[in-house]
Amino acid sequence: MIPSLSTTEFSQRLVAHRGWPQRYPENSYAGIKAALELGLQHIEIDIQLTADHVPVLCHDHHLMRLCGQDSDIRHCSLAQAQGFSFHEPQRLQQQHYPSPLLTLAGCAELIAQYPQASLYVEIKRKSLYHFGRSTVLAAVAQALSPIAKQCSLISFDIDVLQLAQEQSLGFPVIPVLLNTQQWHHEQIKRLQPPCVFCDFDDLLPQQNLQAIPYPAVVYEVADYQQAIALLARGALRIESFCCGELIAAHAAAS
Repeated sequence: MIPSLSTTEFSQRLVAHRGWPQRYPENSYAGIKAALELGLQHIEIDIQLTADHVPVLCHDHHLMRLCGQDSDIRHCSLAQAQGFSFHEPQRLQQQHYPSPLLTLAGCAELIAQYPQASLYVEIKRKSLYHFGRSTVLAAVAQALSPIAKQCSLISFDIDVLQLAQEQSLGFPVIPVLLNTQQWHHEQIKRLQPPCVFCDFDDLLPQQNLQAIPYPAVVYEVADYQQAIALLARGALRIESFCCGELIAAHAAAS
């Protein structure tokens, strides 16, 4: 029975989506650190490249939502981007101002302090298409080299995952599916991924997740009862913006 999971066991079935955005700016040092301190072992982040090819934690290529800046991260040098505060002013106002941009190398230093942690590094398509897959992959691999055994590469772009395998970079590669029909695509089969990421909204109601070709990490889940139901249906893990709140709900229900 899933509800019989201890709070620790339940937390190990969660993936902290961009850290802890329910309380902190997404992809921030503060949010990731707080999630790790809470005991979460699985962290997901987003990567874009700056104009000088430095991988940074950033979901949007355009910075208006994250910084209130009419700028494109791909056209900014690292020094220019570090002059902005990534505190999500529209959503969080000035609660976390200033919130510095975190480089992937800086994130790796943080993750290295938690040997049990696993980092899922989503390589964003906007940077792949702008700089080219080889350029982005080389920059990401270099930044992750100190914690290579703790990392997996994930992306909607299957070609970059195939390239990572062809280059024998040593990272597990995990596709983020556009839809559930992709479960059966030959391109996915060739990857032989340990699991796949899929959107909750793409799942059929009451779909048996143990009957699909790959273990599923289901994202866009914020409700505790929904999370428990998905685990009972066979989800490998649940990815959420509010893992801390899900853990608190589980502790209260236990």
